[in-house]
Amino acid sequence: MSGFGLNQCATDVDCGPTYNICSSMQCVIAQGIGADQCQKNEDCVFEISPESPPVLPLEIPPVIPPENSPVIPPTTPPALPPGNTGIINTSVKAIENITQTVNKQIQQTIQASAETAKVVTKNIQKAIETKQGSLITKTVSTVGAVAATAEVAIAIVFSPMEIFLFIFRLSGILLTSLGLKRRIKPWGVVYDSVTKQPLDPAYVVLNDPQGKVISSAITDIDGRYGFLEPSGTYQISVNKTNYVFPSQKLAGKINDELYNDLYFGENIDIEQGGETITKNIPMDPLRFDWNEFAKRDKKLMNFYSRADIALRRIFDLFFIVGFVVAIIAYFAAPYPYNLIILTVYLILLLLRTIGVKPKAYGRIFSSANGNPVSFAILRIVMPDSNVEVAHKVADKYGRYYCLVPKGKYFIKIEKKNDDGSYSLVYTSSVIDASKKGIIKNTFRI
Repeated sequence: MSGFGLNQCATDVDCGPTYNICSSMQCVIAQGIGADQCQKNEDCVFEISPESPPVLPLEIPPVIPPENSPVIPPTTPPALPPGNTGIINTSVKAIENITQTVNKQIQQTIQASAETAKVVTKNIQKAIETKQGSLITKTVSTVGAVAATAEVAIAIVFSPMEIFLFIFRLSGILLTSLGLKRRIKPWGVVYDSVTKQPLDPAYVVLNDPQGKVISSAITDIDGRYGFLEPSGTYQISVNKTNYVFPSQKLAGKINDELYNDLYFGENIDIEQGGETITKNIPMDPLRFDWNEFAKRDKKLMNFYSRADIALRRIFDLFFIVGFVVAIIAYFAAPYPYNLIILTVYLILLLLRTIGVKPKAYGRIFSSANGNPVSFAILRIVMPDSNVEVAHKVADKYGRYYCLVPKGKYFIKIEKKNDDGSYSLVYTSSVIDASKKGIIKNTFRI
């Protein structure tokens, strides 16, 4: 190939450092051979030395294009027509103006939002400083904190099994509380030790330790009785056809499935001030009693049903299982909530053992001086027929104990005069005893 263009040469001196060998009048690259070995372009500067051996030219075969191949002319970038440079400059300036306008609008919007936020913050602060706002804020924040704490506690502390046991233990506490409520009554019951059915009529006698009769009562259809006595020591004896007292089947027990605070003939000590005697008294059957069978068959009792026994057994089962689970949970994972649950169960166990006596009596006071009206007579009258169904005598402290059948009544109160006679001084409005079967109101006459 004949040399042409910038790389045309006659000798190697005409070639540059890159195309450093003149071959066939064309400068070509000679890869590092001998003295021409190089690491970079600067190493390829050709120098002629008279002592250097002659450099043989590198013969490179000429490149002959194929016949009929199209000749591609060299391309050059098109030139911009006159006047286009001004258009570009104008476009750039327009874009800069738009950008500046948008920036100004964004800054103005941000500034306006900041001013609005300041105003809203001041208004909120003023609202919070009011009593209503403070209350709402505290309530919302407290609820939020409790909810967040509960969420974290459940997520971190409680596993699914612990959540189940927690719910189970709470259910046990709830059912046990309901069981205690159903178990606690403001009266005593004489009942069959086998069937748990109340007995009537049973003759209940309250004696002093020497055997002197202090008071007596006949149980109603629900086996109920009660005495309100001053401080002292007492004993109870019970008589009922086809039954024997004291019970040998339940001897030594404090409670059974349905009743607590059982009585078997021991002394009863009343502390100073006096209180009601409402022991539950089981009696063992000697023979079949047609009266009790007919009463159960006709469902005449108001405060007893056979379902009570089943419910009580369910309550007791939940209490026992829940108590055991509470003990195991506390020793396995002594978290505060496990300690609280165990403490609640211990309190419930104590209440089940010793029992809780609700207020079972009412009082009569003088409206003039507030003193108790001693030995007043209360007459319980049916409002429809004006028939007296019972009467009670208050003690020296103005207290009375009054069990009645379910229904509505009004009370007539007679005050004891200095000469020993009585005069009617008060008539109450109608009193509804349809649910509890006991009257224990406080009267001021």
